[in-house]
Amino acid sequence: MENEKLDILIEEMSAVHSQLSVMNDKISSMEGKISSMEDRMTSMEGKLSSVESDMAHMSRRIDVIDFKLDRTNKKVDDLQLDMKLSERNIKRDISRLQDQMDTVVEVLKQHELIAD
Repeated sequence: MENEKLDILIEEMSAVHSQLSVMNDKISSMEGKISSMEDRMTSMEGKLSSVESDMAHMSRRIDVIDFKLDRTNKKVDDLQLDMKLSERNIKRDISRLQDQMDTVVEVLKQHELIAD
């Protein structure tokens, strides 16, 4: 009877050992997968760091472009104002010249140097 109990215990221990062996294999497989995932994460962190660096560089360049655009817009606005002022001054000068020309024509007519 004791032999039978020992045999049963040995069989149970063998079954437990077999199950532990299977679990050990699964854990080893999981460790390999986790290690692979860690390697990929490290690679992704490096790539992400590179992307962040590129984005920071691009952000600085965009800031420079924004500054230049603002400066160019101000120059265009100033130029538009200058053009409007010049146009107004030219129209005023043409009006004065026209008045002076009318005066010259009237004086010439009065002296009968030109016909009506």
